[in-house]
Amino acid sequence: MEDPKIRPEDHGPAALALAAVADWRAVEVLVRRQGKRPITDANIDAARALAQLPALPAPTRREPAKEAWLALLRSYRPPPMPPDVERRLIREVVRLLHRQGLSAAQKKEVRKVAEESECPWFRRELTPLVR
Repeated sequence: MEDPKIRPEDHGPAALALAAVADWRAVEVLVRRQGKRPITDANIDAARALAQLPALPAPTRREPAKEAWLALLRSYRPPPMPPDVERRLIREVVRLLHRQGLSAAQKKEVRKVAEESECPWFRRELTPLVR
């Protein structure tokens, strides 16, 4: 996925293949790709592929996908009028987080991100996560 010569139509299958490997190197590649600029459909493919990763067993009980999606929302600086692909990425990350469910602490974190944003469209997109 990080090879600049990869064709756009190969990003989705490549992302899913990386998620199937489910080791930390694969997770790191998917996380980097999800947040890479400029945002393209490959970012969305990487975000979806992260959903295929299992939560890590005890004692860590880490959830790499949720951590990556929340990190993306925290670091995202929404422009007033984003390109369609950026809006689709945020919408997809919100959908994936909503589907997996958030803890009270994670909801609080998303609420803070929404409150600190000056962009109405971004706050609206985050609404399903903080209800």
